[in-house]
Amino acid sequence: MRLPVQTAGVMPSTFRAGIRPSISFCASVSVQNGQVCVNIPILGTKCIPIPLPLPSGTAAQACVSTCGTWIPTGACITVTALGKQVAHECIGSC
Repeated sequence: MRLPVQTAGVMPSTFRAGIRPSISFCASVSVQNGQVCVNIPILGTKCIPIPLPLPSGTAAQACVSTCGTWIPTGACITVTALGKQVAHECIGSC
């Protein structure tokens, strides 16, 4: 009995379809000196200025979604405070 010969690499169908793996997470943060800082895996810490006059210590949430093929090359960060989106910024290459 002959076994089939594989002539090309095997890759999950999600990657063949062009979907890139990404990391998405949200973290509770607080406003300090008019900005919010969040630590993004591999890319490091990024601080985003908040355009609204929110006092230091105001609770906020930062949601991060990385982009890239196998290694993250960038990330988009959305900050919400008091139930409203207060900042959105993309860094790197998305």
